[in-house]
Amino acid sequence: MVLPLVSLCTYVPQKYDLDIGYERFLAPEIFFNPEIYSSDFLTPLPEVVDTVIQTSPIDVRRGLYKNIVLSGGSTMFKDFGKRLQRDVKAIVDGRIAGSEERSGSRIKVSQVRESGCRANNWTVERGRSECDLA
Repeated sequence: MVLPLVSLCTYVPQKYDLDIGYERFLAPEIFFNPEIYSSDFLTPLPEVVDTVIQTSPIDVRRGLYKNIVLSGGSTMFKDFGKRLQRDVKAIVDGRIAGSEERSGSRIKVSQVRESGCRANNWTVERGRSECDLA
């Protein structure tokens, strides 16, 4: 037995006005403050992104932070990408500031230019230069 296709679209001759208020801003805000919807979900999207990147090998993290790709309809909200970038940057900057505070100095990455070292060796300086002669 073959059932005929039933159209789900109907024509409404009247025009409707729809007022959208705070709902317009509440929908994308759930990604950044999920506790406003449910207490079962407490981890915001920027923290999830940062956690996933931190679990990857250390040598690819910088590239992953630079190449976060947004896909899907929810990412089309106005300034969604800018907000995600700002929040992830705040998390990373906070982690770097905490690391600098614990180490007692500002961590600075620079290129080593000492004799006996190749020019493409990099070091983390804390008041002195180090050279990797490998």
